Amino acid sequence: MRFRSVLLTAVFWMGTPLVAAPRLNNPFFAFDNGTGRDQHLPLEVQAELVKRTGYAGIGFSGAEHVPEMLRALEDRGLRLFSIYVGARIDGEKPTYDPGLPEAIRQLKGHGTVIWLTVSGSAPDGDARATAVVREIAGMAAASGLRVALYPHIGLFVGRIEDALRVVRNVYRPNVGVSFN
Repeated sequence: MRFRSVLLTAVFWMGTPLVAAPRLNNPFFAFDNGTGRDQHLPLEVQAELVKRTGYAGIGFSGAEHVPEMLRALEDRGLRLFSIYVGARIDGEKPTYDPGLPEAIRQLKGHGTVIWLTVSGSAPDGDARATAVVREIAGMAAASGLRVALYPHIGLFVGRIEDALRVVRNVYRPNVGVSFN
């Protein structure tokens, strides 16, 4: 009986016309934690690895060396899809990488998304997170870029629900959520 079920399933499947699946227009890119960032490989070597393995580009960590990474990627016909940076809501006032404003200016016209983590804790955490994300979103908007909150376990924005709560408070058209 089992063989008959398998045989009928196989015959049914073989008799079903194959329909071409719609082609997705979502480029697939590598995050630099898998391209040698932790081994301090030169940016050109990382870009070459991305090209050789068939990715459309890379997600880059930090706000330093953005022009060099852009050049390494563009020389190979690749894109810089994202930069991964963090904001903190503890301390006297919310903070972010001091190099971020310049990196955002350097990324103008590239369509790069700012993947933003939010860490720290404070009694008024939501208000502080809202303020710092709005500030970054303003800089990003001036360069035509988007910001995606990147939930990461153990951080203030640690889950999708946290990211959605902050995004609703921020209420900017260029701010959304990354689902990883």
